[in-house]
Amino acid sequence: MAVEQPWKTELGCSQARVIFKDNPRKLDNLLIIDTTKLEKSLSSRALNDTRWISKFLLAGFEKLGTAECPLRVQPVNAALVGTLRWAWGLAGWKHDPKNRSKRQSDDRHHAIDAAIVATVDGRLVQRLTTAYQRAEERAEYFEASGFPPPWKMFREELLNRLYGDGAAQAKPSQFIPDSTIGTLVSRGERRRARGQMHKETIYSLTSVDGMTPGATRRVKVERKAVDEKLTVDDLLRIKDADRNYKLAKLLRGWIEQGHPSGKPPAWKYKLSDGTERYEPIRFVSLVTNDTPAISPRRLRRKEDGKEVAFAAFDRIEMVRIDVFENGDARADARYLFVPVYVHQTIDPEPPARAFTLRRPYEEWPQIGARDKFLFSLYKFSLIEVKRKQDKRRRQDDPPLLGYYRTLDTNDGRIKVTPQYSRDDQLIDRFSPTKISYIKKFTVDRLGRKFEVSREVRTWRGKACT
Repeated sequence: MAVEQPWKTELGCSQARVIFKDNPRKLDNLLIIDTTKLEKSLSSRALNDTRWISKFLLAGFEKLGTAECPLRVQPVNAALVGTLRWAWGLAGWKHDPKNRSKRQSDDRHHAIDAAIVATVDGRLVQRLTTAYQRAEERAEYFEASGFPPPWKMFREELLNRLYGDGAAQAKPSQFIPDSTIGTLVSRGERRRARGQMHKETIYSLTSVDGMTPGATRRVKVERKAVDEKLTVDDLLRIKDADRNYKLAKLLRGWIEQGHPSGKPPAWKYKLSDGTERYEPIRFVSLVTNDTPAISPRRLRRKEDGKEVAFAAFDRIEMVRIDVFENGDARADARYLFVPVYVHQTIDPEPPARAFTLRRPYEEWPQIGARDKFLFSLYKFSLIEVKRKQDKRRRQDDPPLLGYYRTLDTNDGRIKVTPQYSRDDQLIDRFSPTKISYIKKFTVDRLGRKFEVSREVRTWRGKACT
């Protein structure tokens, strides 16, 4: 795969040789034309590391034995496991029926491979090796279909234990998994708050009319390129419309002409020496309806002396959400969600505002004394969620046992994936006003879950109220 890079020109090569003259290895990597050789070396190095790690683990496991009772570990390669998977009728539960090169989104297929490895011994490996050699001598295609499973009902017992009763009688392509039955896939919570405090793009701010008469609010200003994607509707949001009406008129005429690329719109600038110059308009500032997420930079107004934000950044993903039980029994939502972002982890006090859809953060309601803290949800926290019964539907939705992913601030719903999968296409969404109950569980490495009735809220390693 050839990769085009700016230093492939003669000038670029000469500059690279000067900059990296003391680092010949870096220079060779920069001036490489075909990266196929480099990709092969990287993949072979990764495979070699895997082989050494496997040998190291094998030696460590064998040391667990004693002189009186030595422990012999039988290594099994992936090709042998794949052969037995096909021979015992389990391959359809690992690969996607529509695309054999793609794996199933259900992670429990790893348990199938583990069960096969657990049943393989030295005798079976020797029998398979001998059968393969005989087929190779006869120039025949080797099939392991004649090798019996470890016991008679091995396939049925394994599938029913992993996927629930009745799975062995169903086809993999027609089987509908249930998150509340079968083997539970154990995943670890992501509690660490690392990385960027906020996104890198800086947005300027401007004041617009607020929701109430006479009130104003600060919103973000975005820069949009003047190209074929610019529309007349965008010009209705131009910043300082009263002052920039000539600019809007110029851009409107250019758009109505069909965005001619050969004649970009140009603006006349007056220079300090009194001369004039026309420059093409590259970007235009448009007012959005988005309120500033993070505003670390502020200015003091001359009129009243108040500090107002003049720049803003977008937030990074949430570290966690704190779940409170609503103290107002008449409220539609039984639970209140308090998001905790990365940039808030350096604050001395924890956030105390419950998420409210389509409102700026300053207008989110404060958590009251009657609201009871239940627990904190991190990414991949195991929860069980059930929707309220819809009067328009006769059948009640079953509860979903899955792992919490995040709180979607666009619609106010939490995202949950079934416990057996991490596929984003299987994400289910739950609105706070439609949740009947939500439970949190801890899960150990063996897949045993234990309900968390209530936690103590902590902040920076200490308990808080």
